[in-house]
Order: sequence, then structure tokens, then C-alpha cells
Amino acid sequence: MFASATMLFSCTKDNGNTGRAIEDRDLSNKANVQVINSTLGSQRTFVYADGQRLNGAALIYTNSTTNTGSGLTYALEPGLRSFMVRDTLGTSVQPVLTFAEDFQANQKYTIFLYDTMRTIKQKTVLNQIETPDPQTAHLRFANFVWAKNATLPNVDVFSKKLNQNIFTDVPYTDVTGFIAHPFGADSLFVRQTGMAANLASVAINPLPQEIYTLVYRGGGAFTRSVGVFENH
Repeated sequence: MFASATMLFSCTKDNGNTGRAIEDRDLSNKANVQVINSTLGSQRTFVYADGQRLNGAALIYTNSTTNTGSGLTYALEPGLRSFMVRDTLGTSVQPVLTFAEDFQANQKYTIFLYDTMRTIKQKTVLNQIETPDPQTAHLRFANFVWAKNATLPNVDVFSKKLNQNIFTDVPYTDVTGFIAHPFGADSLFVRQTGMAANLASVAINPLPQEIYTLVYRGGGAFTRSVGVFENH
């Protein structure tokens, strides 16, 4: 259940593709930026950096297509970049989201899109990534589950394999650092902090020396679930 792909772009325009950046496999001195979408109800969402469209397929989040378009990584020029996130349907209730980020060369970032399509938000984090040792993978946890007019409780993540919490007391919109975790099959359970009832669960099978982001999302009419995305 891993969503993983890498798309590498320079800032050169492809004139045959409405301004979408073309492929460039030279990663030197670039900022690598991953986009993960947890915006409930989003259907035709595209991300633009300095006016150039990044994702080829639309970002979609419904109960049956939670991972569509998410988890891809883009190589961007370092420096101040202007982003726009929008639904391509002119009558969409999703507002245009604009923001700017100052990226450093040879650093890795993740842009999390979350909330609902009517109130889409974003959070950008610097990925502090180190190569795991041969017997482990690295995991981090992001809490972007949604609730209408409610104060969301902090959550823990329990590992069946280790028989203990591996993340504790994680508040809404928080993204933890990476931790070492044994490779191989495991079942993880999201629980309200200090409670035993499961709010969501996910079966994982991380590979040795690989790095993953777990995203708790959903809420309201959308099933609460945990998405698993590979980091590069």
C-alpha cells in the first residue's frame, strides 16, 4: 500500500503541453518537493510553481481515490517559488490557494494539502532525511484528519509488531520527524491519545533502508484512513 513515483522537472517550458515543465534528470543543486493531497472532495486539483503545472494527473480525493496524483516528487530550482493550487473547473467551489516558499538547493520538502475543497489549506515541511541502517526503514506520521466544528484530539500510533506506540500525542496538522522502524510486515493503529479504541488502521510492509510518510486523513463523510507514501 505504498504510493510512490518520482517526476523530475526543470523550469523549461514544454510548449506542446500548456506550460507544464518538461523532464530533467539532473538533480544537482535542485530542491526536491513532494506533494501529498488530503483535501477532502478535491477532484480536478493541479499544482503550479511559477506558473508551470507540476502534476500531470489531477489530485483527487474521494472515498475510492484517496491517493490519486499524490506522493510525486518534483525537482525545482532553489530560491523563492510562487505556488498556485486550483481546481480547473471554472464553477468549482474550491478557492484558488496561493503561497510562496523559499527553497534551498539539495534539500527535500513536502507540501501537504488538507482540509476540504471549500477551505483548502497547505503546510510545507523540510524533510530531515537520513539513510536508515540495513535492518530498518524510516517512518514519519502526519495528522491531517478533518472534523467539522470540533476540536480534534491528539492521536497515538500503535505498532502490533512492536506492541507499543511508535508515535504519541500528535496534534492536528502536526508532522513528526522520521523514526527507525523494523522492516517487514506490520499493522499500525491510530488511536486517540491514551485510548485503546482504533480510529483507523493500515497494514504496511516497509523495505529495508526505505523512507515513508504515513498520513492520517479523512473525516466527515470520508472514511478515516492512513495513506502510505514513499519518500525519495
